[in-house]
Amino acid sequence: MANDDLEDEKTAAEAIGTLIEAAGDSPKVKEAGNELGQTALTITKALNNCLLPIAAFNYGFDKARKYFSEKFAEDVAEKTKDIPPEICKNPKSLLLGRLFKRWHLLMRRMRSGKCT
Repeated sequence: MANDDLEDEKTAAEAIGTLIEAAGDSPKVKEAGNELGQTALTITKALNNCLLPIAAFNYGFDKARKYFSEKFAEDVAEKTKDIPPEICKNPKSLLLGRLFKRWHLLMRRMRSGKCT
């Protein structure tokens, strides 16, 4: 009985192998494979296009982060080198408070996607 089952499985496997081999030579199967590949390519391109705004957003933030960490201090020092220290004074706290409040509102708008 066990030999009969083994023989049946072997025969089934050979039949499936022959079927796959015959189907592989079929022009319709080749065409279906090409269509499937084209569909996968179309879906991949569509997903990449949908993600493009996010990629651009990330690129901009990465550039800004790099600029502020590597070059900002140097640029500010260069642009303010001719300003005599005696005329520099701390801004009024009222002005500073307004600046931080506006900055906070801007950050909130950017996070919510309302900032254009």
